[in-house]
Amino acid sequence: KEQIGKTGSLGMEKNMKRPLLIFLAAMIMAIPSQGYSDAPVETYFLGVTQIPDNVLRETKAVLTVNIIDPKAYAEYYNQPNVKQTPYIAVYKKEGNSFKKMGVLEKAQIKTPTGGEYGPKTWYRLPVTNSKGEYFEIIYDIFGNKKLWVNFSELKSSLSGEKPILDWFTTQPSIEPVSVDIFFLTRNKEIRVFASPTPGSPSQALTPQSEILRTNEVYDDRAFQIIERKNGFGHLGVNQGCDRPARSIGWIRLRDENGRLLVWPITGLGC
Repeated sequence: KEQIGKTGSLGMEKNMKRPLLIFLAAMIMAIPSQGYSDAPVETYFLGVTQIPDNVLRETKAVLTVNIIDPKAYAEYYNQPNVKQTPYIAVYKKEGNSFKKMGVLEKAQIKTPTGGEYGPKTWYRLPVTNSKGEYFEIIYDIFGNKKLWVNFSELKSSLSGEKPILDWFTTQPSIEPVSVDIFFLTRNKEIRVFASPTPGSPSQALTPQSEILRTNEVYDDRAFQIIERKNGFGHLGVNQGCDRPARSIGWIRLRDENGRLLVWPITGLGC
């Protein structure tokens, strides 16, 4: 059983499993040796075979949250007096109410992807349930450890940036979602359908397929789900802010075993 520590954060397990060691090694390798990147860089902490099937089955949405170290923020923006501390407050559901359990910290998060930009580190957390403004997240996919967060109170950055919630099942899509279409596939191949029905004409596509190229190159950040219907996602290629996405066709959002097949990423900017 995990216990709340004196600092108000959740305690870590003493005995770490081997997958956790792999995760931590990947995290260390992903940290830049100095300075910051010129553009947001998506970091893949895990391969698809390392993600438990139950996580991909249970995931209804993905919550992207930002954690910023105040010292790094102050140095990056040359504001030495910044003292505000970013946090992710977490809750336990008790009947119809929620009890605050403490604060979730970076070292406790074990999730497939995230990234860094300037002093900001972001994480993409699977969402398995919701009730009003509260969302149940899996913060440790190896131990299937879950807690609840309050979406409206999440403090995701010192600059007031909002967390992002991308739904892939029951909720309507407000904006296109940039996705990695091959990350969760086992054989790096997707099947694209002419319409959102299983019996419609289809073709298999790989990263080498000509139709997936944009501006004569393949860019895995260019793909978007622009509509959802009947368990399918309408796949498009981002062509910039002044042009609509180019339609490719419809892809299944889950495989025959109920596992999620698309995952949100940092897409192309304008």
